[in-house]
Amino acid sequence: MSEDTVQGLIRSFLSSLEAKNLDEALSFFADDARFVSPFDTFTGKEEIRGYLEWTDETIEDLRVAESGVGVLANENKGIIEHEFTGAVDGIDVQFLVVCLYEFSGGRIREVRQVFDRLEVAEQAAEGWLPKKAVDAVANNLRKGLD
Repeated sequence: MSEDTVQGLIRSFLSSLEAKNLDEALSFFADDARFVSPFDTFTGKEEIRGYLEWTDETIEDLRVAESGVGVLANENKGIIEHEFTGAVDGIDVQFLVVCLYEFSGGRIREVRQVFDRLEVAEQAAEGWLPKKAVDAVANNLRKGLD
């Protein structure tokens, strides 16, 4: 596949997510595709649909903006660095996401999505107890950096 084709498929897939068109988003995947996220691995279109629906319900007003290197492609693989913005339970969040795509037959064969769940939790925690719990974990992980 050409670089332009891979880049276009990635951008079109993300546009369909942003537009909340899950049927269109799923049309980019092979039937036996895998979506590896920080939460779990989802195999097949039905499991991927479940993850995309959960994402759509969890992150209100999801917006995707390319950042850093943008979209890089080589043969049947592509990588995108982008920021997700939206709201979780009414609280604004913004976080960096890197996704690696592998294509076969013009369809997504595998996506490997990487982002910092703790960063999202720090932004979305509401109430004194959840904030205290998330801050305790974050501070423990940062020991020795300050």
